[in-house]
Amino acid sequence: MLYAESISGTCGDSLTWSFDTEDGNLHVSGSGDMYNWDFNSLAPWSDYKEDIIHVILESGVTSIGSEAFNYCGNLQSVVIPNTVTSIGDRAFNYCSNINDIQFPNSITFCGEEVFSAKAPWYSNQNYWENNQLYIGRCLYQSNGTYTIKEGTTMICNGVFEYSYMTTIVIPNSVEHIGNYAFNCCRQLREITIGSGIKYIGYNAFYNCQAMEKVYIVDLASWCGIKFRSMGSPINGSSYSDPEIYVNGEKIYDLVIPDGVQNISADAFSTWNQITSVTIPKSVKAIGLGAFSSCKNLSNVFLSDSLKTIDKWAFGSCKSLTEITIPESVQEIGYNAFGECTNLQSVKLKCKTPPTIIRGESYNVFPKQITMYVPTCSRQIYKTHEHWKNYHILASCAIPQEGIAFPTSRLIIFGDNEEDYNYIVSCGIVEGTENSGNTLEYINLEPNRNYENVSMYVTATDGYTDTIAYSFTTTALELITQPSKPVSSTTAILLANTNMADIETSCGFEWKRNDAPADMDGTKAYCPVANGTMAGRLKGFNENTYYKYRAFYQSSAGNMYYGDWQYIFTGDNIVEFEPILYTYEAVSVKENEATLKGYALAGSDDFTEQGFEYWVESRVQQEGRMSRRVSAALGEHKTVTASGISMKATLTGLDAGTVYKYRTYAKLGNQTIYGSEMSFTTKGEYTGSEDINNIPCIPVVSSRKILRNGQILILRGDKTYTLQGQEVK
Repeated sequence: MLYAESISGTCGDSLTWSFDTEDGNLHVSGSGDMYNWDFNSLAPWSDYKEDIIHVILESGVTSIGSEAFNYCGNLQSVVIPNTVTSIGDRAFNYCSNINDIQFPNSITFCGEEVFSAKAPWYSNQNYWENNQLYIGRCLYQSNGTYTIKEGTTMICNGVFEYSYMTTIVIPNSVEHIGNYAFNCCRQLREITIGSGIKYIGYNAFYNCQAMEKVYIVDLASWCGIKFRSMGSPINGSSYSDPEIYVNGEKIYDLVIPDGVQNISADAFSTWNQITSVTIPKSVKAIGLGAFSSCKNLSNVFLSDSLKTIDKWAFGSCKSLTEITIPESVQEIGYNAFGECTNLQSVKLKCKTPPTIIRGESYNVFPKQITMYVPTCSRQIYKTHEHWKNYHILASCAIPQEGIAFPTSRLIIFGDNEEDYNYIVSCGIVEGTENSGNTLEYINLEPNRNYENVSMYVTATDGYTDTIAYSFTTTALELITQPSKPVSSTTAILLANTNMADIETSCGFEWKRNDAPADMDGTKAYCPVANGTMAGRLKGFNENTYYKYRAFYQSSAGNMYYGDWQYIFTGDNIVEFEPILYTYEAVSVKENEATLKGYALAGSDDFTEQGFEYWVESRVQQEGRMSRRVSAALGEHKTVTASGISMKATLTGLDAGTVYKYRTYAKLGNQTIYGSEMSFTTKGEYTGSEDINNIPCIPVVSSRKILRNGQILILRGDKTYTLQGQEVK
């Protein structure tokens, strides 16, 4: 404990100081600049730094020296006259109890870490020199919230370092946040960042381990900030994982605003609330590490205008399993998807292999991934210095689930119409084979994981790609419904199910109700249509009790059953209307198509059933008008088929032609129909048509000739007649 005394000395060429140990007041008077001090040369009052409570600088003092009041832990107030123009580095560093300080407008320079570890301040005017923020004015609120005054343009290096604030609001006027500006603010929980920020310095928010929420005023401006840090500017410590809000809304699915052209380096690095990112067409470049280490990011949607994906742009995004690179991309940085440990497949749509930023010897993706490239460019990638190092498959081999059911999968290979035209056949290795690009994979086990099923696609050039495909089936629903008797010996059996219409290994089991429990029943296979399985069973004994249930049998022989239902063949007979469904064509080529349908007879048997089809129109070719076909050429034809689940292949069709079709069934003299569907054969139509349907194309010349008494019209490479008789 010091006895009351006055201590004095010099602190500048023309400055003196005095300290009163009784009231803790330190006065500085005179004129000119104060000396600067450092660790090896301490301020003359350093022996009394714990006793200094108030600092009063008299008018005439022009500067406050570096580390002048460093570690004055009990300092509470500072009076600064308007003659002071500069404050040196760490002048009030670790002065953790300052609660009253006024900055005059005369200040034109503030050094680094002036108020580290406590005293917040902000500028009320805009002075720039050597990237430093000048003049400040302290604002302290008892609840720990600090609002930087509107009009401030820069927060200088380390100015809030080690401060005890809990909330900081940065206005739209601030353009520059210096290095370490909020470093180690370990109680900082919330921060609002205005729309004017253009630069955030090195480790500006590093080790703010209590950070909970970050509010961003303008997402578009955020995308253009220059970040000095490597890594996230707001998640600079493994201890913090703040929630991100844009315009007050918590962000999970990040949609970059349209109009943004470039996304800055590290802009969204380690934003762990993000699960998906959508990039608009306006964005041309994604910067270095822009989305790196976003651990929950699983879906990325890139636009077809993107040109550049820089180094580490999506590095260490460990939830990312697949990515599509649009054709517009011209260059990709090394490790752009490095350490994406769960990335399994890449759809690279670029017909010309992108350039690797930093050189071809660097990896872009993890080596274990499968890469699908345009089928027409497969050989280019397979021989390319860089891209040949990956597992390259043609894009026609991309498997896509068309329909997924518990016991079947409809898998479509290819990514677009161009790919489909390359495919000759597809199938399961050592199993099912289908022509075309569609694979019906049926008789699966419900509620089962299928890992790395070996499938293949064969292209027109004879090249075969083998694909390992994984999926999980869902639980099977099989609910037996009450029957509909249509006679004393015939009944319609019904069940509801979530199996697909393509399933064939299902039906009904029935037996007399008084049969032994361990006796197997009789089984009949029945098709599924729109979630209903139905069978028309004949031959029941009259006035007899039966029980029946729906079943499904997998390819491995495992049986799945619905509950038993009961029927008495002496019940009242009901009239049951027949049911017809028309499905989409299964396979369509130039001159043939395979049709599918469903025909369930009601109370009366069908006398005939099948498909009716006819020509609707010709496909419009480039430079030609669309042609409607006359009734004579659009004659309806039929092909018969049997069973409840019908299938028939039409042959001798015209290429480049639109056909309509529908299921039909006859009951005596009556014909009933299913809904109309259509398909278009591949290729170009090359036949001739009736004169009534000649398109009017002025740019193609035509002429009339007389041959064998008939007037012929010749137009281009087509010949037409006036009598409806085709002449070749």
